[in-house]
Amino acid sequence: MKLTRKYLFEAVWEFPRKTLAERWDISANTITTGCKISQIPLPPPGYWTQREMGKPPQRPQLVGPEDELIELTDPPKRKPVQDRRPEHPRIQNHKEKKLPASTGSTHSSTREIEERRTCKSIDEALPIIRKAYRSYSSPRASRDFRYKHVLPASDNIIRMTVMPELVERALLILDAFLRECYDRKWTIQIPAANDRNKNSVEVDGIPILFSVIEHRRQEKIKSQNSWSEWDYTYHSTGILRFQYSSSTSIWHEIKDRKQSGLEDQINEIIQAIESEVERVKKAEKARLENERLSRLRDKLSRLIEKVLAHNQACDERLDHYLAEFKRAQRIRQLVDAFRRNILPEDLQSQHENWLKWLGTKADEHDPTTNLCALDFTVPLDIKSRVKEMIAKDPEQYGVLQELDLDTSIENTLRWLASTRINHHW
Repeated sequence: MKLTRKYLFEAVWEFPRKTLAERWDISANTITTGCKISQIPLPPPGYWTQREMGKPPQRPQLVGPEDELIELTDPPKRKPVQDRRPEHPRIQNHKEKKLPASTGSTHSSTREIEERRTCKSIDEALPIIRKAYRSYSSPRASRDFRYKHVLPASDNIIRMTVMPELVERALLILDAFLRECYDRKWTIQIPAANDRNKNSVEVDGIPILFSVIEHRRQEKIKSQNSWSEWDYTYHSTGILRFQYSSSTSIWHEIKDRKQSGLEDQINEIIQAIESEVERVKKAEKARLENERLSRLRDKLSRLIEKVLAHNQACDERLDHYLAEFKRAQRIRQLVDAFRRNILPEDLQSQHENWLKWLGTKADEHDPTTNLCALDFTVPLDIKSRVKEMIAKDPEQYGVLQELDLDTSIENTLRWLASTRINHHW
């Protein structure tokens, strides 16, 4: 039977669900489930007793579209327990490989496999999901202090952040996701090593964090501790999001859509995780390539520094020759001045010896009088010299040919010049 949200809301607050079940010929659990899925608030415990006493609690307002149709239908009877027991994913894969060739189309066989993998109840889910359901749906399950979502009872329970109303649905979504992971031989870690509030799936050696999160509605209420302050309470909205990330800083998500819920987007979730893994691989490959190029640039920089050191030595040698030549000229000028100012009759042997010594000293300092001892090497063109050094030793420097040498040399020279300026300051 189909009812509008407004009609069902008014009915469950006017008559007990047991009475409505007898009148509509369906079970009371079907009415309860329909209200929870459609986010219709239900009367709290003790409501009918207080109503008989003339003090019923205030009825809340219905939030959302009132004319939306809700179909209330009892689910089919469950199969015996031995038929409902789920098989291990490895056994299912083994059976699928041994299926005989079908005379029909391959599309129909694939559809049958997909339907068998999709669970419609917790009883058909994987053991890890059934264990999580017992933990999250327990009356003693604790809740988050601030956001009121239900918390797992132990450490090895699959992580999710939902309100109690959506525990079953969220776990069935995770069940479908885990089955796809098992089929692809992906490793599941619960909880994740680097984030205890998330789960992890390892794909090609790359861990991807994941979880199912519910979008909650925030309500501002008066604080019970102070009349001038406000508190916040949170309510279920029924909107789920599958969050995943290769790190703990940037999260991606796939959420419920109007046309399809997360249950219908499992393939999109798998593809999104595979795309994230490929992105991480490319980023890691780019990082390694950048490190390799950086090592090549460092190697090129050392060659350039050798050429620069040679050119600097030429400049320093020239400065030394100029200083020595200037010293020799000054000594000779001194000797000439003495000879002009001393009369021949006043010139003694000691004066003559001293002037001879000055002449010898001037010859020793004058680089032009001792050409054999001079170094006549000249500064080199940096680009040509670096390329020549690379060509002479290809075993050691051949890899530098991968670089754009002209551009790399110019950039290195600018960097070295700026480094020297900063060091000088």
